[in-house]
Amino acid sequence: QLTEHDVLGVLEQSEQKDELTQKYLERRLEKAMDAGPDYHKCPGENCNYRFVWKPGEQPAFECPACEAAFCLACAGVGDDMPVGPGHPGRTCAEQKVKLAQDAEERRKYEAWK
Repeated sequence: QLTEHDVLGVLEQSEQKDELTQKYLERRLEKAMDAGPDYHKCPGENCNYRFVWKPGEQPAFECPACEAAFCLACAGVGDDMPVGPGHPGRTCAEQKVKLAQDAEERRKYEAWK
């Protein structure tokens, strides 16, 4: 099995050593962060920003990389979104009520047309 020293030695000999070394270090960091329960990846599509968040902390999250807003305490919509969209100015309970009202309005509109 290769050690980190072996891998870095091989990368050092490559013509693309800077790019490959950077990718290797990024993957290592991702793997280390995936191992910890408090390390999270931004839920934004195509965003790789990583951050630390523990349950009980402020759930509002605005990603400094992709600028998307999420609520880390709300359940997401569908399997590919583990958290809900941001809802500044509303509690999670208020957001849940608003989403239910919006769904009911859509249902009424669809029945009307």
